[in-house]
Amino acid sequence: SFIKTKKFEKITVYGESLGATAASYQASLGGVNNLILISPFSSLEALVQSKYIIYPASILLTEDYDSLEYLKNYSGRLLILHGEKDTLIPFHFSKELFAAVPSANKKYLLIPNISHELINDLNHLQKTVWNFRAEK
Repeated sequence: SFIKTKKFEKITVYGESLGATAASYQASLGGVNNLILISPFSSLEALVQSKYIIYPASILLTEDYDSLEYLKNYSGRLLILHGEKDTLIPFHFSKELFAAVPSANKKYLLIPNISHELINDLNHLQKTVWNFRAEK
């Protein structure tokens, strides 16, 4: 992996929405100290199934981006932030992911009255992410 070959220290990987799955995958490769996920979902199949109840999600998708699988052995620090009013990716998907990650050093923040589109407009979000990176 790129991170391992460059011998970086104190690696933080950040991902938002679908990008949170890419960040989760990178963390599964090892060498990631801090993982920050904004509005993640547990698996794409579960998310799609919640939207298209009468159709089997497995026939609608060609791939399943499965953060539950990627993070099943993750032991680094984890921060998950999610907007309470997110209707695109309801927060129960990130709570499911948070509960499944075995890391002993993890934090979940549900942000009241915030939707999927507005989560990055928050100044305190930036401060929370910065403070998380600075903590030991």
